[in-house]
Amino acid sequence: MRKRGRLVILFVVLVAVMLSGCSKKTESSSSAESDSFTFSSNVAIVVPYNAGGGVDVAIRSILEAGLRQELGGSISVENVAGGNTLIGAQNVLGADADGYTVFVNTCAAFLAAPQMYGNPYTIEDWEYITTLGDTDLIVAAGPSAPAKTLDDLIEYGKNNPEGVTVGCAGYGDISALAAYITLNSLGVNCQLVPYSGAAESTAACLGGHVQYVCATANTLVSHAEEGTIVGLYETGSIDDNLLGVPSITTLGHADAATPYYRIVAVKKGTPQSAVEALRTAFKNVLENPESIQKLADSGQIIRNVINDPAELEALIERDYVAYGDMVKTLNLNG
Repeated sequence: MRKRGRLVILFVVLVAVMLSGCSKKTESSSSAESDSFTFSSNVAIVVPYNAGGGVDVAIRSILEAGLRQELGGSISVENVAGGNTLIGAQNVLGADADGYTVFVNTCAAFLAAPQMYGNPYTIEDWEYITTLGDTDLIVAAGPSAPAKTLDDLIEYGKNNPEGVTVGCAGYGDISALAAYITLNSLGVNCQLVPYSGAAESTAACLGGHVQYVCATANTLVSHAEEGTIVGLYETGSIDDNLLGVPSITTLGHADAATPYYRIVAVKKGTPQSAVEALRTAFKNVLENPESIQKLADSGQIIRNVINDPAELEALIERDYVAYGDMVKTLNLNG
């Protein structure tokens, strides 16, 4: 009887262990399933500019280079222009935090515009996915420009304190800040004229409504090839730009360099599984040699992408402070 009793106890213990193992497997399986995320309905990528501008062209190019396949389901680009990109931002912040509404904006518009207009949102309202790398931003002369070489422009600035008019994609956009800072470093006063996007500011320059324009090289390259617009310099440190002009850093004004990068983000509170799925999708495209070549063929050069969460957060915090200082210094408060 004692032997039989011991056998029964042993049997019960073995069953308990087996059931415990199954339970752990089930929990592990359930946990793995909760950590994965599949996009099952339309993903809306909100661009706070009209179609045809630098941000719009860039994200559409990335979609075609592989992001559409990476995300799976259907994807739409929604152009929500106006309000110095704040309308587009509020559109995203007003949507559900579920990963299906994604925001793409320039660094300055993302970080400076809210500080210019009473902080309708802050950097704490977002979950950051990735940057799209550094972009070459060019100051160029249009048909009505009084000086069409850099030396002539500097000379013109010395003799004409009223300065020059420069088209930009809104006061809070990187094109406005970069033009203002770099031209002043060259001794040329800058009167900014805001438009709703790079396509509009470039068209205004071509039409003689402004003398100069600050826009991405990709936006300007076809006009430069036609000779209707003349590139003068790049506003950061990118000398291997599409227009082949020197950077403001190379010209000896490193302190005035205003790097341009784009930020992809979603509303704070988005499930981490969705955040990671988006981050992985962008990473797979922006680090894929074949995709990078496709983008280069369309004029989108990928440089210095940052999608490591810690590095990205540090970049955002640093530049938020820097742009805030810039807004105060230039008295750009709306």
